Amino acid sequence: MALRKLVKHLVEVEDAIKLLIRELSKVKFVEKLVKTVDLYEAAWCKCAETVFARICVPHFPRSVVDGYAVRYQDLIGASEDNPVELKVVGRASIGEYYNRNIGVGECVEVDTGAGLPPNANAVVPIEYTEGCGNNCVLVYTSVGFGENVAWPCSDAAQGDLIVAQSEVLLPQKLAALAAQGVSKVKVYKPKVMVIPTGVELVKPGSIAKLVPGKIYESASFLVKSLLERGCVDVDVNEIVPDNLREIEEALEQALKDYDIVFFIGGTSAGAEDLVYRVLENSGRLLVRGLRIKPGKPTLAAIVGDKLVIGLPGNPISAYNVLLRFAIPLLEELQVYFGLPTSFLKNVKARLLIPTRPARGRHTFNPAYFIDEGMWVLPIEFESYMITRFSQTNSIVKLRAGIHGLYEAGKEVPVEVYGQPKQLIVASEMLSSKTLKAIVNALGSFGKNILFVEEGSSIALHLARREIAHIAIVSKSMIDVLDKLSDHYESITLNQKIIVVEGQAVVNACTLYPQGSIWGLVSSRYCRDLEQVKARTPRAATWLLREGYVSRAILPVEELAIIRNKIAFKPSIIAEIKDKLVILCRKDLECDKVFEKMTKSLSR
Repeated sequence: MALRKLVKHLVEVEDAIKLLIRELSKVKFVEKLVKTVDLYEAAWCKCAETVFARICVPHFPRSVVDGYAVRYQDLIGASEDNPVELKVVGRASIGEYYNRNIGVGECVEVDTGAGLPPNANAVVPIEYTEGCGNNCVLVYTSVGFGENVAWPCSDAAQGDLIVAQSEVLLPQKLAALAAQGVSKVKVYKPKVMVIPTGVELVKPGSIAKLVPGKIYESASFLVKSLLERGCVDVDVNEIVPDNLREIEEALEQALKDYDIVFFIGGTSAGAEDLVYRVLENSGRLLVRGLRIKPGKPTLAAIVGDKLVIGLPGNPISAYNVLLRFAIPLLEELQVYFGLPTSFLKNVKARLLIPTRPARGRHTFNPAYFIDEGMWVLPIEFESYMITRFSQTNSIVKLRAGIHGLYEAGKEVPVEVYGQPKQLIVASEMLSSKTLKAIVNALGSFGKNILFVEEGSSIALHLARREIAHIAIVSKSMIDVLDKLSDHYESITLNQKIIVVEGQAVVNACTLYPQGSIWGLVSSRYCRDLEQVKARTPRAATWLLREGYVSRAILPVEELAIIRNKIAFKPSIIAEIKDKLVILCRKDLECDKVFEKMTKSLSR
């Protein structure tokens, strides 16, 4: 008879998890969980890489309504009493692009989403027009420059952050990746083998007779279904009897193809409980017995560079151990176990800024929800902007029938989705180099990041409330930095802003959102030109390079990147020296944050 080895010292669950995390880090276990998968297989997984935008979205000017692409100059003064007649010279359906310029008094019929002629600068909605014969249309309204046009890069620009490492790939994140042409992505997705053991077990549905002493095996169904609620590929082995050699062989085979092995049964101190003996002989048995009931006879070992967990054979015990120990351990190892069916949570939060609902319609506006203080920040948004949507974590619900503004501070219903964010970064609009340096530096801390790149005013707003963990602001927009020094450490980076002249079909300038240093500069230097909205310096750089604007306000390093990629010689008409102040809340390891940022920027 085999000698029984009793469990004398039970381990607290928290201590067992800490021990395993420490020992698994020595064999670089988390890195082995990284798999490159098709986007369709990546939902609800944590991303194992940081992905920046490869292309602008959209990458061409497109119509946001059904109507006629025009030169807005041709419709100045048009009204119901004074319609303007235009000649229709072509048509562009969705998926098409009219590639010739239109002349004075000409237009092109376009569907929503269709590409505009190169020199068209507005679209008249079809409901404001009327046919007047062959190739003729009457227009009963004027339009402004850029009206009903989705300009290139209005959703995403090259260099924008699409997904950060360790961020959960919600459905909208997958769509944003797909909009970049990405078909595969790296995720933390372990392969798991579940091995039920026990000579008493009979497989459900088998022809074996259920004689006294035998029971149907049921625990593997519970274990597999629970594990599959996470980002895990799970297979179940055939039942292995209580035989030392057969258990050893099953383990050896599983370790060839799987990252994690779960044994069910054979973990206690009975004469036929052999799993703990196999693990002692094969690797390092680090946990034998947890201080919980049910679930005391739980095992955890490292065999080679793989993780092996022994669950009690009793299904209720196995269930308890999975919920209290195994799944929390896997979550610490970057495996996501959120529940997709309940990822929406309805809360009440206060508006950080005034917000206006759409006229006559219930409005569901994407927003940044900040659970610290229960604040919500709606974003400027159009329905084609999948990247902007994917960067938020909530929807503000504004009811129709409310006239005027919802004032800042008003409590509104909010639908929160996805994973709670742990690190709030509120930022001025950044150059691609600075953005990458900051994201990469913060990514090394392994926390989920909510990156709010909406300008210095919002960043200061969140810093003054001590909501932002990191705030990046233009020094030109800070009144008194000393007021923040009680709660934030800070460093300062030099930033040079330039106003660049280039070549374009129309004299237009990049106009940034107000509340940012870029907005202040563009309001001064774009005053006498037509204006194309650019949300970030990355978008403005692309618009200048591709000839959509004749003047752009850029960080000096962006011009250096594109100088050899443009057909014209740009001229700098103004230089503005500025500084970026990076504020780090004192409850973080600020010295480490600053060191990583400055190292990344110096490369």
